Amino acid sequence: MDRLAGRTVRPAAFGKVVEQLCELVGFEHPDLIIRGERLQVADRLISFINDAAYYPDLVFVYVDMGPIADENKLPAYDTMLKLNFALLAGIRGVMCIHPETAHLFYSLRYKLNASSTGKHLLDFLTSAIEEITAEMLNLALKVADADANADTHADSDADAGSTTSHVDKPDAGRIQQKKSRKKIGIQ
Repeated sequence: MDRLAGRTVRPAAFGKVVEQLCELVGFEHPDLIIRGERLQVADRLISFINDAAYYPDLVFVYVDMGPIADENKLPAYDTMLKLNFALLAGIRGVMCIHPETAHLFYSLRYKLNASSTGKHLLDFLTSAIEEITAEMLNLALKVADADANADTHADSDADAGSTTSHVDKPDAGRIQQKKSRKKIGIQ
């Protein structure tokens, strides 16, 4: 039995959407992106992967969110795992670490259908990246506030003669941010 029987998306749909996306952002070589090169939009490198043999109706999107500062890795990992819990078991994507570069990545899926366009993909990406960035910062601030409160309680306990030990923690959840370059290209 043909495992692709009943699917309405043609492999060409991925190419069409990427071509339209590239036209919108002013990138003149969509064939490079279709072949797996990364598109740089502002300060994010984005890869678009379509496995037409197995998942012709999905585009796997990998957004490079940049490196994590060494002193912030442990709190950043904690923040990412807590954020993954809120991402509905991967339905809204997943935060991960690239196995080779150790950069923070947001990976998500874009469903191709008859109405998919480059504009829709761009709107989808813009919204998803804005949401995940806001959620990361919000969660990092909550962790930092909780740590500050824990430090205050530990200091109060020490002042009261408590035997509770206190260990300073690194700046919780602060993920190194690159400055926006506001350029579009590939890498």
